[in-house]
Amino acid sequence: MAGFVYLAMSTVLAVPLLGVAPARAEVIVNAGQCFEWMEQYSLTPYRSWGSTPADVQRVWDASDCNHKICRYMRNRFGVVPYHSWGSLPSHLQQVWDNPQVDCNHHSESCPAVKGGRSVFAPHVASPNLSVGNLIAMHP
Repeated sequence: MAGFVYLAMSTVLAVPLLGVAPARAEVIVNAGQCFEWMEQYSLTPYRSWGSTPADVQRVWDASDCNHKICRYMRNRFGVVPYHSWGSLPSHLQQVWDNPQVDCNHHSESCPAVKGGRSVFAPHVASPNLSVGNLIAMHP
């Protein structure tokens, strides 16, 4: 994709792709970098930028870090959506449960259902669902 630059954990550079110099190259970072910034700047998605510099805020938004962190937290802390917190610390459980972040839906895609997401049934009692049932949902 012309104009997008995918970067490693600590790299923050904008580089034109394929010799095409867009008006402004957009920097995209991975989920690990997003999580590092959360910790480094005391950033809380959709609540507080903490001490995050303006240039990092722009990259955060362009990279969709508010949702990328979900997959990172799932992998790092062993979270099973709707089923188990794994070792996710309580302050990050609040991030996970924030309806705007919506980590239960952004942490894992379901390859069996085109465009769908796989999730575990919620902890709460439901007449139609039981814990551990795998549900394929269309977005």
